Amino acid sequence: MARTTTKRGNGAKEGRRGRGDAAPTPRRAETVEGEAQRAPQQDRGHRRVEQILDAAESVFAEVGVDAATTNQIAERAGASMGSLYHFFPGKDAIVLAVARRFAERIRDRNASAMSMDDVQAPLPLLFERIISTHERFVAESPAFAAVHEILHRRYGGYSVKDQLDEALIDQVRRFLEVRLPRMGHEQRLAATRLSVLAVGQGCESARELAPRERTLLLRELRDMLVRYFEPLDREFGAR
Repeated sequence: MARTTTKRGNGAKEGRRGRGDAAPTPRRAETVEGEAQRAPQQDRGHRRVEQILDAAESVFAEVGVDAATTNQIAERAGASMGSLYHFFPGKDAIVLAVARRFAERIRDRNASAMSMDDVQAPLPLLFERIISTHERFVAESPAFAAVHEILHRRYGGYSVKDQLDEALIDQVRRFLEVRLPRMGHEQRLAATRLSVLAVGQGCESARELAPRERTLLLRELRDMLVRYFEPLDREFGAR
């Protein structure tokens, strides 16, 4: 994702805390939880936190996480610096909160796309729904790639996206346990990881394409997954 450099805000509060807005250096994963936000106690506080996170997503998508400042985020949210720092001790905490919100969104959407009520749905319909759900998430979350990249760079092995991938793998694995009850554990896990990786990477790649090319790529992705799972359905599906 292209990034541009923006001038850092000149507010006194920003100047005091601005060091945390510079390009990050790798840190131990154990320090991540120390960046936690303060939980709001009232509805008004919850609304303000959501406004700040919405603004952060917008700023991160426009200028990248490295170049973004807390001044820019507060201004975009229509919040004072004091209000922002009341809930978030610094930009790290905002980045982590945005990442966790991404994770919650895609987990909820994936659970809806793979409802156990539809566990025996025809494969083309099932994968059409799963892919379109993830495609919409990618299109609606332009800051996702930038946030994922900086989490890997700043915290090394720790990544909210890694946690999200594991959560999605667990969702898909439990779905396949019902759809393919006679499949062995190791093969089921391999099939699960393959499908999660294919959908995630395919939708991320499709985002950069022109509309017609994107449609064709996602159609091929659906058909590829259908062809992969059809023989598994026949061999391991419930009888």
